[in-house]
Amino acid sequence: MEGDNMRNILFAAIGILIICSLGFFTADDLSSDSNFNGSEIFPIPSEEGLYPEYTYKELTEISDLIVMGQFISFEEAKWTTSDGKQPDGVKITKNVDSEGYEYIDFILDTSESIYTDSVFQINEYFKGKADSDKIVIRFYSGIVGMLQAGDNKGLNADEYTENKPVVFYLTKSESKTEDGINYYVIVTPKGALSVEGNALVNPYGEKITFEEIKSLN
Repeated sequence: MEGDNMRNILFAAIGILIICSLGFFTADDLSSDSNFNGSEIFPIPSEEGLYPEYTYKELTEISDLIVMGQFISFEEAKWTTSDGKQPDGVKITKNVDSEGYEYIDFILDTSESIYTDSVFQINEYFKGKADSDKIVIRFYSGIVGMLQAGDNKGLNADEYTENKPVVFYLTKSESKTEDGINYYVIVTPKGALSVEGNALVNPYGEKITFEEIKSLN
């Protein structure tokens, strides 16, 4: 829940990103507008740098689960709207600067976000115990239509492949998937660790050992 609440606060903090003097385009407008060729992917602004600088002791305290395992599958990305489609509050504009160069702006006036759900197989517990050794981990990242969310290291679904061991610090969300299952989220980028021999490495290149993880619990 900690990680989910943090994500909502950070996403809301971005708010209305840019207010343009030019007209706005919805997804339907973009499909017929000659200014867009239909192949562009526009990144949603990152929340990177806004996560607290937790120590691993602090991460251990706020995590519901600390586990090692691997991904079994990844679902297609979708919006958190009831139908999974882009909300009305997202509008894109194509502008031209004073030197004639084209650039893209968009307004993100919505509390909805893009996410990707995945199925994760737990092989070892360092803290806590899930109801099942197969859990759903939600990433607030992915591509839906012309928009791409997520560029925080360690928190993007496309950084991971199936059957490769990883260690995650997770919190359990009070919200549920469409199948009625409580999903988990990675607490912060530091809570995503790749396995490299006997060491674990976070997205910033910092290393921690299995022994240190166990001693902090």
